[in-house]
Amino acid sequence: MVGIAAQDYARPDAGAFTDGDVADHGRSGVDILRDIKMLQPKLPVLILTASSEDQFAIRVLKVGAAGFV
Repeated sequence: MVGIAAQDYARPDAGAFTDGDVADHGRSGVDILRDIKMLQPKLPVLILTASSEDQFAIRVLKVGAAGFV
């Protein structure tokens, strides 16, 4: 099910940058990315993360992130 946060992030007038703190919504960044890509499949999404975990980077790229920093 698509979360409210993803709906807000993927709306057409959201702009080029959206700041989302996943702790605010109790969902993972991968979950929110998946929802955004369902709503706007062609929207490029860049993930900004403090995680140094290689597996996180692999997951977000598989889900459809354009890249990560």
